[in-house]
Amino acid sequence: MMRARHSVRDYTGIPLTERQKDALRAAIAAAKSPFGGTVDIHIVTAGDAGTFSPTTYGMIRGARDFMLLGIGPDRNSLLSAGYIAERAVLEATAMGLGTCWMSGTFSKAEFSKAADFTAGAPLTVVIAMGVPAARKSFVARAAGFLAGSDGRKPYGDLFHNTDGTPYVDDGSPVAEALEMMRLAPSGVNSQPWRAIVTGDSTVRFFAKAKKPTAFIDMGIGLSHFMLAAGARGLDGTLAAEKPQPAAPAPDLEYIVTFSPA
Repeated sequence: MMRARHSVRDYTGIPLTERQKDALRAAIAAAKSPFGGTVDIHIVTAGDAGTFSPTTYGMIRGARDFMLLGIGPDRNSLLSAGYIAERAVLEATAMGLGTCWMSGTFSKAEFSKAADFTAGAPLTVVIAMGVPAARKSFVARAAGFLAGSDGRKPYGDLFHNTDGTPYVDDGSPVAEALEMMRLAPSGVNSQPWRAIVTGDSTVRFFAKAKKPTAFIDMGIGLSHFMLAAGARGLDGTLAAEKPQPAAPAPDLEYIVTFSPA
């Protein structure tokens, strides 16, 4: 599902069934973020009595269903939002649904009518969901091009050994989990994740965070990593080291360490 997932901006207008919504809510409930923080997630359908009319400035067409994320302003909340919501995105992909993360191209005032959010965790992200349309509109193709959706940084640019040399994708569980992180979605395809791998499969993660939403992207990438590692039988935990390890570059910020069981 990580390989199959891609951003969808054109939908048929067919709303999700209650069974599909329940499956997405179950995926959210089962996702246990190691970062804590405050995240409030709602699944809403446009056009329902008393809800709202979605406004996405033409970037999304035909979607009826949306996942709304209220997120605390701290780093841990942002990480948890990405970590948890991506589990539902992958569940939607498994059901044949399309999705698209949005952090700016939607009307917060209009979408906020669809659910109650607290001042401490305001609406921050919207994820469109639904049955993909058969053809992409010109707007969708242009938006994908501008977002760099079809490009990914090379594996060796993102992940390194402790001596600074590129980490080799040798097909090991760690390498495959890192490749699934590489394929994760991020704002304008910025791919903020970086990692240093030691000989015992310990992985230290760093973020190139130019703006706060990069931590949401980092949470998405870590969700991919942990799911893929577990699927390949590589059990372990995510926890911050104390004292924190030094960042390998001035523009990187230490996030967390994966320690194999």
